[in-house]
Amino acid sequence: MRSLILCGCFMILCSALGCSSSEANPYSTSPQVVTGKVRGAGGDLVRGGAEILLTPKAKENGIFGREGSSPVGPDGSFSLKTLDGQEGIPEGFYVVVVRPYGTNNAAKQAATRSIPKKYWSEDTSDMTVEITGSKTNWDIKLGN
Repeated sequence: MRSLILCGCFMILCSALGCSSSEANPYSTSPQVVTGKVRGAGGDLVRGGAEILLTPKAKENGIFGREGSSPVGPDGSFSLKTLDGQEGIPEGFYVVVVRPYGTNNAAKQAATRSIPKKYWSEDTSDMTVEITGSKTNWDIKLGN
């Protein structure tokens, strides 16, 4: 009997303290196609030598989404994949990072000149995006 009372008290305490802290995900977890082109501070296309990265960011009820990245092609284009290689990324709220990347030193140096440093890290980037479905032909314009 005593163990039943203790168990009941524990359950009441857990529900009062919110032991189940997971918020309901308001977004679809299905992968969404995210493609586009990246333009540097001067408005010209970033032509390779860079990587775009979307990192989930906290918004209202929690952090939802899954990190995705893509190299920027020689024509400035990208197509995001999750880190395990799945095409697209789930819906969510993200911080946008665009940074120099790759083995082509000439392209990487050109990207270094055209991408402002604040976009190189999720800690300093002020660009955010909410993915709520497929986002194609997204023209990312990096300001100063």
